[in-house]
Amino acid sequence: STPDAAPAAITDQPKPAKAFQDFSDVPVTDPNYTAIIVLRYQGVINGYPDNTFHPAKSLNRVEALKLIFEATQMEMQTGVAPAKFTDTESNAWYSGYLNRALFLEVINGYADGTFRPENEVNLVEFLKMLEIAQKVDLSDVNLNQLAYADTMPGQWYTKYVNYAKIHKLLTPDADNKIFPDKSVTRAQAAEIIYRFRNVLSRPVAPTPAGNDTPALIGPVLLKDMALYVSSGYHFALQYPKLWFYATIDNPSADDIRTYGFGPKDLATNPPLVNLELLPDNKNFVPNLVYKTYNYQREEANGVVSFTTKIEGSTRLYRFSGSAAQEEEMLNMLTSLTSDITGLESFNPAEKPAETPAP
Repeated sequence: STPDAAPAAITDQPKPAKAFQDFSDVPVTDPNYTAIIVLRYQGVINGYPDNTFHPAKSLNRVEALKLIFEATQMEMQTGVAPAKFTDTESNAWYSGYLNRALFLEVINGYADGTFRPENEVNLVEFLKMLEIAQKVDLSDVNLNQLAYADTMPGQWYTKYVNYAKIHKLLTPDADNKIFPDKSVTRAQAAEIIYRFRNVLSRPVAPTPAGNDTPALIGPVLLKDMALYVSSGYHFALQYPKLWFYATIDNPSADDIRTYGFGPKDLATNPPLVNLELLPDNKNFVPNLVYKTYNYQREEANGVVSFTTKIEGSTRLYRFSGSAAQEEEMLNMLTSLTSDITGLESFNPAEKPAETPAP
């Protein structure tokens, strides 16, 4: 294979001056690891002084408001005391979030005039607060759809739950249940926020009429995304800025080039997502359309893969990883472009000064 102009291996790249620190109680094997670590990197969530996150701890009403507004970077409503409720104080740490929530009609109090800030928030309440705060367009949501085995059409929460279903904000259990009345944990809330931010930031470009390949995104960088550019294979893609990339040697693979992506040092840790460049000598018929992008999706033994092409390429691009990384793979897939004019790769591992510290 022709070598890329980009780095050949992670072992040849300088390491960050100060590596980003994981929470001690959120191992890399945790199903919510990526969501939690990325949101920490982005300054959305904080841990406790002992570097723990307490992922199983339930959120109360004001904690949920803080997370929602911090995650969506909304301007706080200040200068108005939350006097509507008898059990809140104007100088409380949460007053700005509470004021903003009242202004946007995200919350309601109870009939006795209280807000009960310490009450825990259940799943459907959290979804409602998030979607109202973000003014999500729910006009196209099918209110008659039975989204999950334990949610029903025609309920106050139906439109919020069905929106979450459409955009894969939740992971149901093996019986397709989400337990709507159960309190939201810190880890679950982080996962929902992380997926929701991906929905908001996913690039959208129309596919030209009569063209079965994805439209070009062009040199547009999304916030919190890094860029990989291969001049040798003439393609570029975006990936989470927290992550690293590495080319992976595979001598047994004939004319296949493999790249690894993940949030850990890839010299000693396995990648979360692999990208393989495959020769275009296979039958490839996209059998699934995601928005305006065509690709083939396969899943086996918990591993999901997506195969696609881009304009002008003689290769197939196949992303693979665990089902937990599906959103990351979709974002990377939809950012693929052959228009690399003027683009320059950025990898946090190469530029320690630009790698965020905790």
